[in-house]
Amino acid sequence: MTKSEVSSVLSKILLDGVDVHRCAAARALGRIADPRSIDALKKALLDEDPDVRADVADALGGVAPEGDAEGCAEALMDNLLHDPDTDVKKAAIATLVRMRHGPLSPVLRRLVVSRADEIVWDEDEIYSDGWDSWLDIQLMAISGLGEFGTEEAVPEIVSALDDEMGQDVSETAIRALARLGRPGADALSALFSRGDTRLRRRIADAVNASSNPHLGGLHDR
Repeated sequence: MTKSEVSSVLSKILLDGVDVHRCAAARALGRIADPRSIDALKKALLDEDPDVRADVADALGGVAPEGDAEGCAEALMDNLLHDPDTDVKKAAIATLVRMRHGPLSPVLRRLVVSRADEIVWDEDEIYSDGWDSWLDIQLMAISGLGEFGTEEAVPEIVSALDDEMGQDVSETAIRALARLGRPGADALSALFSRGDTRLRRRIADAVNASSNPHLGGLHDR
């Protein structure tokens, strides 16, 4: 079978197969990266099964650059904002970061410090599982902003790091700040001056692993 034929068969399975087969089809389409499967993948972002939606969001990271990248990014943004499932949100963020989708950055900045009012969440999850899924998303948002190089996000990242009532984001936050140019370097220098031994060690490790030219002063401390 040709790549086109395989893609066509997998697209049909993705839309009409049983849930396990739909997940497998999504993963396979992501590896094949045939742009002719984009329409089926975008439709499957609305699948009734959250596992399928998450696999599709991940698959689009490989397929979208070959075809309708902007349309795929918009569909993934819709899942991030309106799909209540945490794994779907995480997969959408990971793919959008991989695609360097600019409109994601302001959303990530809001997610660093709060659940963000415009985003739909599974309100029953915290009661059934005892875990607030935003905490996972917060860490992904911090990492994503570091990946984007969004220097304007430094205040939000520092705020999350300083939040005594929040989770410990120091390891993720320090790695992100080390990638954020002069503002990130200045923030790390201030944190180093007032931090304890553990925090200073993490900063030193991040500085040594970073290519940020503004971190020179910290190399000598």
